[in-house]
Amino acid sequence: MTGAVQHYTTKKHPVHRFISDGVSFSLNTDDPLITGRWMKDELAYCETELGLSTMAIEQSKRNAVKAAFIDSAEDRELLLNHVLGRK
Repeated sequence: MTGAVQHYTTKKHPVHRFISDGVSFSLNTDDPLITGRWMKDELAYCETELGLSTMAIEQSKRNAVKAAFIDSAEDRELLLNHVLGRK
């Protein structure tokens, strides 16, 4: 969330516009071995610094699953359960 968009205040970050416009977006990390920022760090940043709601973050996870190249409904459901932390 920090590398591609520079010099924005947290309230003016484009992700807020994505949410208000109903755009399908997902939150991701880019090469955590290099950046040292893992997915849990990105999600925490989005919540605490950007002020994204839990609902918006959960929707971004569902959007990521919908955009994944997965053929079977069963595999998609398994991925969704994993992403959302369901057993």
